[in-house]
Amino acid sequence: MPAPLAICLENLRAENPDEQYLRCVALVGRQSGLIVEANGESHWKNPEISGVELWVSQDDRLILYLPETVTMEVHVQRTGRSLRVPHAKPVVLLDGDEISLPDADLRVHIHGQAPSEYSPAWLKQSGEGSSKVFKAAATAAIAFTAVLGGSCTGNEGKKPEKQPIEVREHPPAVSIEEPEMKPEMKPEMKPEMKPEVKENMAPPMRVSPPIEVRVSPPSVAPPMDYPMPPPKKPMKNPMKKGKKKPVTNDSE
Repeated sequence: MPAPLAICLENLRAENPDEQYLRCVALVGRQSGLIVEANGESHWKNPEISGVELWVSQDDRLILYLPETVTMEVHVQRTGRSLRVPHAKPVVLLDGDEISLPDADLRVHIHGQAPSEYSPAWLKQSGEGSSKVFKAAATAAIAFTAVLGGSCTGNEGKKPEKQPIEVREHPPAVSIEEPEMKPEMKPEMKPEMKPEVKENMAPPMRVSPPIEVRVSPPSVAPPMDYPMPPPKKPMKNPMKKGKKKPVTNDSE
C-alpha cells in the first residue's frame, strides 16, 4: 500500500540559510495536501490555494501535478533533460529533480516514508539569534532527516539519475502481490522425514477438490408432522399377588 513521503524542497535562490530547506510531506492521491505557488511558497491542506500539487501515486512515486485551472508555466530539469509540465497529467519526480516556477527554483529531495503527517517547516541551520526552542527544533530536524536515510544539506551537488522524465496519462493501479518467503523461513525437512523415491517411479498426483460456487445458500427442509404413535399397553405380570400355591407331590 502506498504511504506518504517525507521530502525537502530546496530553495535554489535562498539568501538566508534558514530558509533554504523546507521539510514537507506528500500525501497519497489527489487530496488537499502540499501545494506550491508560483513564488515557491508552500501551503498545507488549504483548498482555497491553487498551484502545483505534490502527492504520491498508487505505486509509491512522487508526482508533480499541474491542474488545468493553474495558468503558470512549470518546467522540470533532470541531468540535461527539460520538460514543460503539461496540464492535468502526472509527472513522476526523482530525488534531485529541479522544478522551475515563474518566481522560484526548487530542488526535490526524497527521504522515504514519512513517520507522520506535518505541515511544512524550515530546517534551521544557523543558531545565531534563535532561542533554545528553535535550536532544539533544528537538532530534531537534522536527526529526522538522518534517520530517513539522507540529509538535505549533504546533497547540494547531487544529480538525479539520467532517466527520461515520465509523464503519465493517469496514475497506475496497484497490483497486490504475495510476499515471497525468505529462504530462512522455509521449513527444513530432516532426512528421515523425506519419502523414499524409487527409480522410474512417477510422482503421486495431487488432486485438489474443486472450488464450490453457490448461487444461493442451501435451504433447510421444514420438519414433517408425523402422527403420534398410540400409547403402549402395560405388560401384565404373570405372577399374581398373594400366597404361593404349595407344591404337592402328585405320586401320593
